[in-house]
Amino acid sequence: MRILFSILFALVGSVVGGAVRAGVKVAEERVAADPDTATSEMTINITASPVAALAGAVVGTILGPSMGFWTGVTLGAAGMERFDTKLLGSAGIDVEALVQRARSMAESQMAGAPDAGEPEMA
Repeated sequence: MRILFSILFALVGSVVGGAVRAGVKVAEERVAADPDTATSEMTINITASPVAALAGAVVGTILGPSMGFWTGVTLGAAGMERFDTKLLGSAGIDVEALVQRARSMAESQMAGAPDAGEPEMA
């Protein structure tokens, strides 16, 4: 049971760490941008890292679930999802194509298109 909590806490931690890193990046871009050309359209991409979850689970199993969480935060802030992308790429999965497909489905959903790629629920 301890390993399950550690996996969950580390996965949440990687999301928190990734959110902090993305927020800092956007804040730096806004500070560095020219006030006349600054745009309010800055997106933040937050992802969870399964590799960080597994690493946090190992640490959390040994040292406790809270340490698993902080391991996930640290790895998420370090950008562990980039390593995940490399691992998936070596397995033959095109992550960029998946992200582009998800982005286009989200944009069509926001535009109110009836066929946004989501299955109809009856």
